[in-house]
Order: sequence, then C-alpha cells, then structure tokens
Amino acid sequence: MSYRSDEQGYDPGTRKKSFWYWPALDSLDDSYAVARKTFGGWAFAAMIALGVAVTYFFGLSTVDLKTPETDPAGAMMGQVAELLFALFASYRIMIGRGWIISWVLLAIFVAEAVMKILGGHSFGWVIFYVAVGSSILAGARACWDIRLRKKAGEAV
Repeated sequence: MSYRSDEQGYDPGTRKKSFWYWPALDSLDDSYAVARKTFGGWAFAAMIALGVAVTYFFGLSTVDLKTPETDPAGAMMGQVAELLFALFASYRIMIGRGWIISWVLLAIFVAEAVMKILGGHSFGWVIFYVAVGSSILAGARACWDIRLRKKAGEAV
C-alpha cells in the first residue's frame, strides 16, 4: 500500500508518512517503535495524579476546579483507581500488547476531556487534549498492527 502519489516517487531509504505526524507502519519494528514512543497514556496518568492532588489539598472538583467536592474521599478513591488503570494501560501500550486496553483508555480519556471542556476549560487545554488523544490513538493503532502482524506470522 502506497502512501504517496506516483508523481512524488518513493525512495526505500526514506521514511514514509501516512497521516499527519504518524509514521507509516510498514513493518513490525515500525509498529513497536510507535508503541514505545506513545506518550498520551502517561500524560493522561499525570493529569489524573494532578486531579488527585487538587482534590486532596484544595477539596475542589476536578471538572471545573471551582466547585467544592461533596465527597472528597470517594472522589479520590475513584481517581486513584483511574490512575492505576491509566498506568497499566500505558505500560501495555508501551510494550505493544495493548490492542484492547488502548481503546478503553482512549474512550475514558475522550469522556473525561469532553466533561472538562463542557466544565469550562480554555481553548489551550483543548489543543492539549487533542495532542494527548491523538497520541493514545497512535498507540492503539500500533498495538492493533502488532497483533495483526504477529497473527500473520511476521517476526521482528
């Protein structure tokens, strides 16, 4: 499958680009490299850890950072569970084995990002959310490609 038009030509010594900034997944090594470089899950985990700190130290809701949290202990337990899940999912993506959990992580991240955008976050945060979400999506794409290539019998 070619990602370039015929008039651009193709030199096998150069790296092809598929879409936006994502590299083409032409081999199993390329897919593993993309999965290892995925930062979105780790950034999402850092966001959750910041939310735990805000809830613990200030007692505020992490949705809008203005409303006092009605049940800080319950909110923190949920945030810690979400943090552990995000860390586990990020690790699975990094090792290239997160072909299911990466999509669950992406769905949780999108739900949380939409909730925070509706809560009144600025446009700068929207750009950050798009970057983190697209990174999680790139990791999910790489893990899925790794799974399909391994099923087809390709080796590193």
